[in-house]
Amino acid sequence: MNFIKFIYINILIFLLVSMVLLGNSYYQSWKLAVEARNELTENDKPLSKKQVVLITERAGHPYWEVVTRGAKAAADDDIWIDVQGPDKASIAEHIRIIERAVASGVDGIITQGLDQEFVPVINKAIDAGIPVITIDTDVPESKRIGFIGTYNYEAGFQAGLYVKQHFSGSLNIGIISGNAYGAHMTQRIQGFKDALINQPDIKIVSIVNSQINKIEAMNQTFEMLNRYPQINLMFGVSALDGPGIAEAIGQYFPERKIPIIAFDDMPETLELLEQGKITAVIAQRSFIIGYRAIDLMRSVLNGETIPSLNHTAIDIVERSNLKEYLKKKQSEEGGISD
Repeated sequence: MNFIKFIYINILIFLLVSMVLLGNSYYQSWKLAVEARNELTENDKPLSKKQVVLITERAGHPYWEVVTRGAKAAADDDIWIDVQGPDKASIAEHIRIIERAVASGVDGIITQGLDQEFVPVINKAIDAGIPVITIDTDVPESKRIGFIGTYNYEAGFQAGLYVKQHFSGSLNIGIISGNAYGAHMTQRIQGFKDALINQPDIKIVSIVNSQINKIEAMNQTFEMLNRYPQINLMFGVSALDGPGIAEAIGQYFPERKIPIIAFDDMPETLELLEQGKITAVIAQRSFIIGYRAIDLMRSVLNGETIPSLNHTAIDIVERSNLKEYLKKKQSEEGGISD
């Protein structure tokens, strides 16, 4: 009996300590957000800047760094951007960041809508008078004001068409996806599958997740190719998957010439494309997505109505058109950031 009492007391202590730590974490985050807002004042006179929180899928991720660069290029003198994101991709932490932004009373929130769990917190922000624009991944069931980003299903479909049109014979495909829950990932994979319907010689052998991490993409590729030696084409669904696949093949299976279809035009990915280690890249307009997200938020904050859906284009980049693509990208980004 005493032992059971001892166990209950320890559980109670653990729960109390956890609640104190969690409460302190929320307080510190709220305090930081309030201090950030105070930085927008000078001699107690409010400046004209609005505080917009841009919440990325993972802090320090190269794709989101480009998106952030585009957003900051659009910010000008009227918007101050507070960039936040989980250290590791996490729906729970992502939602907590939105909660803290709402609690601190920011002027606008730009966030992914990774799945249905985001609906209540986005609606909470809207009900509190804080406009929310989803970026990269949409959750149209919420009250969000609008979405900006790639039409992810179509991007996956175009990747599948590329495979169907450029490869012949029996294909056994392995897919590395950033995660299993993100709507952007599931939509790309579904589009890819749909493009390959009624192709009896093309089979998707395995789909695994990299947790938005290059090293994990390498590990998963190594495990997959060991388990399924018949795989002769790989598709990387998120930005770090392509480089992770290429590195794993080069390091562990150098004798196997496996074409790789990658996503996103990260510098490393394009370098691997130029070297012939990646076959094709599905390139999003990441800089433009960030830039237009701020433009759209500016319109909302000025009382204007924006379209519900704002899809950006993609390019399929091969080694043969890489130089042309880079010139186009430089011209496009330079033109809107001047």
